[in-house]
Amino acid sequence: MKADLSLLEEGGGSVAAEILAGLTQWFARQEAVASYVALAQTHPTIIVRDGTAAIGFLTLKDHFGIQSEIAVMGVRATHHRAGFGTALVQRAIKEAAARGARYLTVKTLGAESADAGYAKTRAFYGAVGFLPFENLIGVWGADTPCLQMLRPL
Repeated sequence: MKADLSLLEEGGGSVAAEILAGLTQWFARQEAVASYVALAQTHPTIIVRDGTAAIGFLTLKDHFGIQSEIAVMGVRATHHRAGFGTALVQRAIKEAAARGARYLTVKTLGAESADAGYAKTRAFYGAVGFLPFENLIGVWGADTPCLQMLRPL
């Protein structure tokens, strides 16, 4: 894996929009995509590039001065399982700690869903040190189980 990671304090919306457009298995709801793009535009966003092309991003959202959340993350499907997602999370850990966070969290589709793509997502987060923390009811609607995962820093 050859990667260049950079942090944008704001302005990552166009990269987020481009990458999420190719990840419809995970990001099919257009209203959700629009909110993620808006977050990437106004919140710290880490971009991973392979040469000049952006192939992944991760947007952080800080809470209460002690927690940073991976608000949205995406890596082009052609680059899955090549270490780019891990590199993004490792950089996010450093950024969150530098901002004074004690925890890094992420929300993902809960195991109650039979979606195979999200089973891989949960496995990925587990492999980079996240632990299941809480099932949140109603965050994304009654039929969309939300699992919050936590990683102490």
